[in-house]
Formats: sequence, structure tokens, C-alpha cells
Amino acid sequence: MILGLTFIGLRASSAHQAAALSGMAQSVGYLLAACGPPLMGKIHDTSGDWHLPLLTCTVLAVMMAVCGAFAGRDQEIIAR
Repeated sequence: MILGLTFIGLRASSAHQAAALSGMAQSVGYLLAACGPPLMGKIHDTSGDWHLPLLTCTVLAVMMAVCGAFAGRDQEIIAR
């Protein structure tokens, strides 16, 4: 959590851009945190076992690791 918030401040070139990036990142994060457990429970109820929900979590973890690698690059975000 701390590293994610640090990346926001390090990658933004202004306070306005940092606020916009922070709002987007936290909105997506809280949306995943709110929808994830019920969605995994629904997948478990539908499939009848934990293989598919755990595979889904694994795929999402790999995707987040790739996104984290891109977020960790040493460059500023350019506003367009």
C-alpha cells in the first residue's frame, strides 16, 4: 500500500496530476476490493470447487505484477 502511494507521488509532475492519478488508482483499487470477494464466492458457488476462483486470483496476481513492473519504471507520467 505504501509503495503504491509512493509511486503516485514520484510519477506525477504536479500536485494536480498527482491528485488525478491518486483518485483513479484508489477508485480502481477500492472497486476491486469491494467486488472481488462476492465475485469469487459466486464463481465458487457456480463451479462447486475452489479451482476456478484460485486460478482467477492467480491470473489477476500475475496481471498486477506486470502492471507493478511498469509502474516501477523510473520515469514521470506525461500529461496529454
